[in-house]
Amino acid sequence: MTKQSLLEQYLSLYNNRTNIAMDLFYQKFGVRNPTSKWRDGLIARTGFLDKNNKIQYSLHGAGCTVWMEDEETIFIDFLEGEDYSFDSWKFSFL
Repeated sequence: MTKQSLLEQYLSLYNNRTNIAMDLFYQKFGVRNPTSKWRDGLIARTGFLDKNNKIQYSLHGAGCTVWMEDEETIFIDFLEGEDYSFDSWKFSFL
């Protein structure tokens, strides 16, 4: 597998997992980007996104960390609205 195809695979996985996490935020809070609700004191900074308390989140600054049930950790940096940013440092180990 080439470095390029490996990067494309990781980008696709990151995009998919980030969208899953953002969909879980939407199901729980009615928005895919919960940072403004947190800043307004409407939701807790930390908690769980699922009924079984297996998918944990922690909001911080302009983003959040989500620990998925399979122990994968996702770091999301939100933009205005319901978009997220991509930082190349997340894949600098390739």
